[in-house]
Amino acid sequence: METDFRETWAPFEAMLPFETMFARISTAAEFAKQEIHHLIPSIQLAGGGPVIKSVFFVTEAYLGEVRMVGRGEDFDFTHLRPIENFRVRLGTHEIARQQPPPEPASPGSASIAPVVEKIVYDTASIQLNHNPGLQSDISYVGNGREHWLSLVRRAFPLSLLLE
Repeated sequence: METDFRETWAPFEAMLPFETMFARISTAAEFAKQEIHHLIPSIQLAGGGPVIKSVFFVTEAYLGEVRMVGRGEDFDFTHLRPIENFRVRLGTHEIARQQPPPEPASPGSASIAPVVEKIVYDTASIQLNHNPGLQSDISYVGNGREHWLSLVRRAFPLSLLLE
């Protein structure tokens, strides 16, 4: 991989360190035998917050997906062209987390009601239909959607629909 993606990966570093991600995609990159031009994490909401489910990468001819589950290696490829349909869904998702109640000031004093923390995440879903029966779904949950969308727009310009 000739391009240095560290700067564009920085917003996702807390979920999946760059070195770990790079190690997980290296075998798939060897199969492609082409330079990787774009990396896009697919992020979903889990019990502890957003997690990277997979990493998509784009070469000159291929779209690869490397799933970040388990200890083994799990990846696949499709030809990048044509993309016959490009669907985008943007929204928000709100969750309420109950924080443990604070300890009473003194024994026998009234208990304090638990605090409910409201968290709002930006969401995005990109669906790329390559041909009948084959699609790629890339998702985002977090609080930096604009950076993620800029990665998507660079990797999948709408001109791909014309090829």
